[in-house]
Amino acid sequence: MDDEYKLDTTIPFLKWFFKNLEGLFDDMEAAGDWFSFNGSALLLILDSLEIDDWSEHYLDEEAMRGLSIFALFDDDEIGHIAANPDSAAEWLKSIVTEHVSAETSYPTLDEIIQFINAASDDVKLVLHVLALTFLTTLFDCLARMTHGQSLCELVLAARNGEEDDDDLLKAVQIDRSILSLEFVKRRIKLAQFSGDDAFLKKLAYRMMQPTIKGKITHRMLWFTFAFLDREGFLALPHDRLLDICQQLGVYGTEPECEEVGHFRKRLREYRRRKSKK
Repeated sequence: MDDEYKLDTTIPFLKWFFKNLEGLFDDMEAAGDWFSFNGSALLLILDSLEIDDWSEHYLDEEAMRGLSIFALFDDDEIGHIAANPDSAAEWLKSIVTEHVSAETSYPTLDEIIQFINAASDDVKLVLHVLALTFLTTLFDCLARMTHGQSLCELVLAARNGEEDDDDLLKAVQIDRSILSLEFVKRRIKLAQFSGDDAFLKKLAYRMMQPTIKGKITHRMLWFTFAFLDREGFLALPHDRLLDICQQLGVYGTEPECEEVGHFRKRLREYRRRKSKK
């Protein structure tokens, strides 16, 4: 499957994702880099459907990344993709694009409550997968922005006992739900019963740190870099990356920012964070 084929679906998916991310980074910056979903449709769905299992997906990166296809397509469509991987690009692109129409209107919270209450089990499953897709994508990209590593890399390294507890502590800073993973609960119990107050103090410190640590001026741009990075597109030529970011509306809104040379500087800033991992 070539890069252009994958980009035909990646770009519409990011547009869908950004619609649901709108205003989040502005709210975070105003709140000292803490973020909250209070009053949001997402929190309502998480609470109504009792969704609390997304951290399990950090243990399998391929499965986590595969969530997006189950969020956007039904079984017949997924079957078509699997059966026709080399000829489905335009069809797949048109299906994804339906989810990001400029005319799309969003329901009120009361309408969402009514919808969830009346929903069938199949519809609730779709909502569950959509919530998992949004949360795992969000936290994974935030980990790449903050620590220069994917959340899956951090969680798996922590489970395997690499780098002492540093990877675990970094992961907890990004998503506190990781504390519910069995190997993390065992580590906390061990620290409790062995008198490892040093670990518990470090854990408490990380839990009190905001998700995004360090100065990141162009946050939506960095988030785009992080997503393209995890999909393997960050090695594309700079002019192609610039075109993608302009399509997404995360770069090039000011004339002096539209130069490829200036864009390279922003990309180097992101890559420097990766090199410090």
